[in-house]
Amino acid sequence: PDRLRFALEKYGAANGAAVGVIAESHTRNPYYAEHLHALVGLIRKAGYRAEASCPECADDVAVRSVSGQTLTLLPIRRQADKIVFGSEFVPDFLLLNNDLAAGWPLLLKNLSQPMVPPPTRGWFCRRKHAFFETYAKLAEDFCVELGMDPRSLVPFSVHVPDVDFKNKSGLDRIAAAVDTVLARTRRWNDEHGVTETPTAVVKSDYGTYGMAVMSVAGADEILQMNRKSVNKMHIGKGKIQTTEVLVQEGIPTEDSVDGCPAEPVVYLIDGQPIGAFFRHHCERGNKYNLNVSGMSFKTVCLRNLPADDPLKPALAVARLSAIAAAAEPNPLTIQPA
Repeated sequence: PDRLRFALEKYGAANGAAVGVIAESHTRNPYYAEHLHALVGLIRKAGYRAEASCPECADDVAVRSVSGQTLTLLPIRRQADKIVFGSEFVPDFLLLNNDLAAGWPLLLKNLSQPMVPPPTRGWFCRRKHAFFETYAKLAEDFCVELGMDPRSLVPFSVHVPDVDFKNKSGLDRIAAAVDTVLARTRRWNDEHGVTETPTAVVKSDYGTYGMAVMSVAGADEILQMNRKSVNKMHIGKGKIQTTEVLVQEGIPTEDSVDGCPAEPVVYLIDGQPIGAFFRHHCERGNKYNLNVSGMSFKTVCLRNLPADDPLKPALAVARLSAIAAAAEPNPLTIQPA
């Protein structure tokens, strides 16, 4: 709570202020409900009044978390230049917990209430290739300072614009990018005695939630995509059509939970790690996207984490990623209506 309070005060939320959490709309996800319940609880423990809502919440919405906790999302409405939750909760400060993949709602434009992070950090105007270009420069500088090989933290990436999976437009260019990434990975693996067969990950250049992502071992898998794969890649989160992709080197995870491939996920407040969990999946290989149906989670306590703990590098990557996300250029100029 102390770290959260310091962060909120830094961004203008006075002690005891009313904080409104703008949540995602996928309220049926019990794990996301667990996250929301914990977030609102932490804000209250930090000395603030706090409630949550979502852009689509027209009535009270009770969400039940995986641990059985219940949180009520209040109805949201606009009153002049302010957002109001329920009948009378008027936030002094808005905390955006929604990635805005489907766009910047008119409801949230031109508000007098401060909002952190700003809506222009939403996925409707961010691109993954812009993030990774910024991240690569920061990570390379970081590695040089520590005498590390930048390849320890920076994967090979190729951006492919102007694609249409439904009409199979641009698939030849995606396939060529896959060839490029795999060839570069093979050369590096040969030079360093790595025997693992490389894969490439093709992902929508925007959006989250593990959607519009596929791993391939060769360009033919792109050129010979079946209807199921085409449909999977054509539409991402928020029912947004994929028109750009990022092709990246697939990094096999070495982490596991209960013998199943796992990957660390780190929570940060104001750029500092405050918690983490492992996402694991017993029906997926260690080279594939684990953020799919059937995944499970295991929490990790960061307090007194040993210096040689394998999670330590993930904390460094998370902090570099937060800096890169703040520094990346917005490829689109978006002005509120």
